[in-house]
Amino acid sequence: MITQSPNVQIDSSASTTAAARPLRPMRVWPAIVLIAAYWASWVGFQFLDLTITAHFFTSVIAPGVLLLLFLIWWGTNRGIRWADCLIGIATVACGCVLAVRGMHPSLGFFGALVMALPIGLTIWVVWLAAGGKRSPFVRRWGAILSLLPVWILFGMTRSFGIDGNLHADIHWRWTPSPEELLIAERTRADNKPGVRPITDATPLTLKPGDWPGLRGADRDGIVRDLRIATDWSKSPPKQIWRQPIGPAWSSFAVVGQRLFTQEQRAKEEAVVCLDPATGREIWVHTYEARHWDGQGGAGPRGTPSFAAGRIYSFGATGVLNCLDAATGESKWMRKVADDAKATKPMWGFSGSPLVIGDIVVVYAGGEKGLLAYRAATGEPLWSASTGHDGYSSPQLITIGGESQVLAFDDAGIVAVDSATGAVRWRHEAAAPHMWRTVQPHLIGDSQVLFGSEDLGLVSLDLKQAQSTWAATKRWATNLLKPAYNDFVVSDGSIFGFDGALLCCLDAETGQRRWKAGRYGHGQVLLLADQKLLLVMAESGEVVLLAANREKLEELGRFQALDQKTWNDPAVAHGRLYVRNDQEMACFELPPAQ
Repeated sequence: MITQSPNVQIDSSASTTAAARPLRPMRVWPAIVLIAAYWASWVGFQFLDLTITAHFFTSVIAPGVLLLLFLIWWGTNRGIRWADCLIGIATVACGCVLAVRGMHPSLGFFGALVMALPIGLTIWVVWLAAGGKRSPFVRRWGAILSLLPVWILFGMTRSFGIDGNLHADIHWRWTPSPEELLIAERTRADNKPGVRPITDATPLTLKPGDWPGLRGADRDGIVRDLRIATDWSKSPPKQIWRQPIGPAWSSFAVVGQRLFTQEQRAKEEAVVCLDPATGREIWVHTYEARHWDGQGGAGPRGTPSFAAGRIYSFGATGVLNCLDAATGESKWMRKVADDAKATKPMWGFSGSPLVIGDIVVVYAGGEKGLLAYRAATGEPLWSASTGHDGYSSPQLITIGGESQVLAFDDAGIVAVDSATGAVRWRHEAAAPHMWRTVQPHLIGDSQVLFGSEDLGLVSLDLKQAQSTWAATKRWATNLLKPAYNDFVVSDGSIFGFDGALLCCLDAETGQRRWKAGRYGHGQVLLLADQKLLLVMAESGEVVLLAANREKLEELGRFQALDQKTWNDPAVAHGRLYVRNDQEMACFELPPAQ
């Protein structure tokens, strides 16, 4: 039996004190400085002309750095007990996991990292600063409870997409999206009698003034044989009609008294034929397919193409359709993604079909890259190896008497013989899985322009030596970095978007002449007869500019649509057709006097 000497006293808290971290007064000011620096940088980034790529990485990296530095401060703070330190780290970790699992799919991990985490840490630091003199118990549970509303709040929200600067359109989780509201309205309308039959099945033919597909007849964004009044304060464009439409980033094809586009209808993609005079539906062809991503939302990305009485459409999941343009009758269908052994890219298949005589060409990437089919039957004809991912559409050029198809993707640019698919020349510029969306341009007889955020704008000179071609770089510049915004060329000048700003470059040297006009991540067309620029701003405004190489010269503007607009506009027979992922509208452009 062991007894304790009466002269020896044991401090019951000695072992606990030895194991515990010696406490000092808590210093919260480093965390306050850290939080203040984060929000100051966040505000500062909004005023910088950053590329979409830079916006993305700053949006992701900055919260990650904030979390890392905060945890270092928290873990090394001598004014916090080890138990409280571990509880705090566990609270943040559990909160992030619960937020990701409980958030709406439109937010998910990205929403938790970019929005919920910085706000949660800010509230935590505010509580620590306010309750620094309270007991450890109150500080501990106060910090935990102060984070709880953040996780609950973000669990109750959803996003309707982002804009070009990655700003999310946040709503309550129970708020129906525009797509859901339109589906409900159409469901009610389908139960009503009065469906209009097709009364005119006369085969359509292309005529002067028509707009047969993406960015016009040559995919160069040029409108010819049209002159308009430029004083919109006296003679503004007149709205002819406005109609709701399902989500898609497609543009229009306009042929005579038919207007074609694509949209998402619940679980089905749809090719739609409309009356250009009223916007009312004439026929619709649907098939089961749906693409959705957190940035671009739902729906097709490509634009229908018209040729020889038929409409060719390419959906976001890789389905190529051939339809009778007058009636919507299906002629044939191909699952191009399966033919190419290609996986759907992050933002869906986005190219538009290119019809060349009796063949139709689409870009799919994967193992086969470019694929050509017989236009009348859908029979496979040839394929050509390209990169793995691309969001640009095949582009037809004629050079040296040859008809070539250009494909621009994450491997660079390649030109193939339009009849056989044989490679004629390549320019390597590999950046795996980099989004490259812009249409290449042929300038003159031998200069090809193409560009993307990572490459800037590149000019190639093409030379033929006997039966082979060689592409050499004339110049490259980062003064214009097109993301998903095509450019136009007029009289030796290039007009396009560098980020959210319009700018002008010299086509011969690549030198910038001016950069101005903050129209967001918009699109631009050229009215060639008057040397005018028609800008579809991201905000939904339409802006008229002079194609002036010396300065930005704005002539007029009006609000055409009310929501974010990324779609290319279309101009046919003096009318402007615009749309986004919620609505479409037609405007009569005032004729020149």
